[in-house]
Amino acid sequence: MTAHSPSEPLPRGSGRTSATSVWTRPGPVHDAARALMDPQVSNALAGAAAGTIAAVIVCPLDVLKTRLQVSTLRTGSNAYASTYHSLAHIVNTEGVKGLYRGLTPTIVALLPNWAVYFTVYEAGEEGFKGLRVYGLGFRVYDLGFRL
Repeated sequence: MTAHSPSEPLPRGSGRTSATSVWTRPGPVHDAARALMDPQVSNALAGAAAGTIAAVIVCPLDVLKTRLQVSTLRTGSNAYASTYHSLAHIVNTEGVKGLYRGLTPTIVALLPNWAVYFTVYEAGEEGFKGLRVYGLGFRVYDLGFRL
């Protein structure tokens, strides 16, 4: 087998593929790679991922907050006494899965919200790069929004 320079295309029929040929050859992988390189798409995906991660981390605290709020309406021995008691009660009665009740609707609601938020924020940040502040007023030089 002969050595191959990365800058040269692979010969036809060699049975080998270069790492870059998959990305440059027209097809679904090429289209997906080009879409991911678009700043708006990458910002939307980053926002969706950030929102999902935040929802997963905060969900147990949100469940706990809701349970503590509801427990103040109840009277008797079923009321949650403290944060630790509440967490222990939820885990003992419902398992760890009980801490993540309501996660799916939260993700469904927040995922598009964060995707749009990140995209609009980045577009606004790019657009306002030409904004210069002078004293109490401001002058606008080239607000090149690209949405």
